[in-house]
Amino acid sequence: MRTYCKLLLLLIIYLLPIYCFAKEDNKIIIDNKIEIDKSVHDFGDVKLSDGVLSCSFNVKNISKEVLIIYNVVTSCGCTNVSWDKAPIRSGKSGKINVSFKNDQGPYPFDKDITVYFSTAKKPVILRIRGVVHEKMKSLEELYPIHFGKLGFKKYIIKGNNLSQGEQSSDIIRVANISNKPIFLSFENISEGLKLSLDKNPIPQHSTANISYTITANREMWGKNIYSFVPLINKKRISYKVANDNISSINILAYTKENFINWTKEQKDNAALPIFKESTINLGKIGNENTKAVFQLSNRGKSALKIYKIDCDSDAISNLKIKDIPAMSNSSLEIYIDGNKIEKGEFSYNLLLTTNSPSRPLITLFIFGEKS
Repeated sequence: MRTYCKLLLLLIIYLLPIYCFAKEDNKIIIDNKIEIDKSVHDFGDVKLSDGVLSCSFNVKNISKEVLIIYNVVTSCGCTNVSWDKAPIRSGKSGKINVSFKNDQGPYPFDKDITVYFSTAKKPVILRIRGVVHEKMKSLEELYPIHFGKLGFKKYIIKGNNLSQGEQSSDIIRVANISNKPIFLSFENISEGLKLSLDKNPIPQHSTANISYTITANREMWGKNIYSFVPLINKKRISYKVANDNISSINILAYTKENFINWTKEQKDNAALPIFKESTINLGKIGNENTKAVFQLSNRGKSALKIYKIDCDSDAISNLKIKDIPAMSNSSLEIYIDGNKIEKGEFSYNLLLTTNSPSRPLITLFIFGEKS
């Protein structure tokens, strides 16, 4: 439970609005009209002396309409872009060329590239990333999380966030730090998670990419942890963190409702949650159970659904609420177990995932002091 709560806390930190894509044969599909060969280009580990890093994204028009790349905007001046300005006719392709200056010293980088297409319902976010080093390190140093002789950079992975009806895809680069090929397989793969390898077995002293795809599921809302257990030559090997033996790789992702195809009429008649307060101060509490009550109303024209309430602590319970009819009042009662809180000041976040297009995510706060 302690490890799970740590993962949920990290997911709150990682919660950012990221565009997600459908995936088909390692390509991404936007609105069934645009096909891009990838959403992320990972340069991997590079040296500062390598100079400018360049890559391209191939864009194919898979609709019957003419496709125009209106504009491409980078997240900082360290990244330059150029793209095909001519209209892309049905079945034809164009390119978005990206270069990263790589002149600001050794550090990890992860840069967004926002693309505006004529036939896309919203901008598309592409990414370039990598890690720049002054001098190249050994594979053991570059991939410090060792499951036996298989190295990972992290065992908790920040995944892209999802809207219902979408998929999110990315890669996890791993390293064989042994003197022999490693055959990699997986077990205990979470529902909604698919994995594949670009090479298997992985040659000695080399890297491989684990491609993963998460598919949104209406049974899984809010913060979720998708995990898998790597098997090295069909054997399970764990990684020790403090007093815990970690046997799985965990991908953190958030799933919310998808409103992109809602009409103006649907949005005008949607639920509208209003909380009387978003913060409750419990003051001083002891080891007893303490109740916190948030008063809310639904001022919309249809029932309010709170699909899920997530919290970053197992001291909080009763994280459920019934549907709230239109134009009615209700309350959210939360119980705090003082036995599970360390002495001193505390502060907890509650994250609500709703069916309201104006307020799909709502954050509430509880704080106080354990005596």
